[in-house]
Amino acid sequence: MGMRDEVFLQICKQTHGHPNIANCKEGWNLMIICLMSFPPSKNIKIRDYLSKALKTSSSPEIKERAELAFVLLDVIEEHGERVEPPPEEEIEAVRQLKLIELKVLTPDNKTVSIKVDPFTTVAEAEQMLNRHMKIRFTHAFGLFEANKECEDVLSVKRRIMDVVASWRPSEDEDD
Repeated sequence: MGMRDEVFLQICKQTHGHPNIANCKEGWNLMIICLMSFPPSKNIKIRDYLSKALKTSSSPEIKERAELAFVLLDVIEEHGERVEPPPEEEIEAVRQLKLIELKVLTPDNKTVSIKVDPFTTVAEAEQMLNRHMKIRFTHAFGLFEANKECEDVLSVKRRIMDVVASWRPSEDEDD
């Protein structure tokens, strides 16, 4: 936990009273990405820092990010750390404070788009798709991932963005 806490503390140090709003905003984006990925230990007072930032910041962009960080702190403490580091599209969505658009290929080769956040589970994504596609008999529907070697039904408890992140080629495969 020590290194993770140090990351949070350095982000707090770099964003506290930073005179350049654009640079400060990037620091807050990093705080959000960290809070989507792993919780700080109970030893550091991130909640106090977020409260102070909400009260003292004059920038609406910083306040918006501090409010989101406050929510994410509760969520990450409840759900625990991520399995995979966030993929590039997730990081870009954070920078824009937008949901992540996922395109899902259906068995009839149509593409359906849903918007998710980093904590959306496979079960929740399935529910979104059921509503979008007007599927009534949902017990026969499920998400799976497939490649040339295998097809696997996704565990409903997995975070959908961890599934997406797991598709990245490993560094060994890049060579």
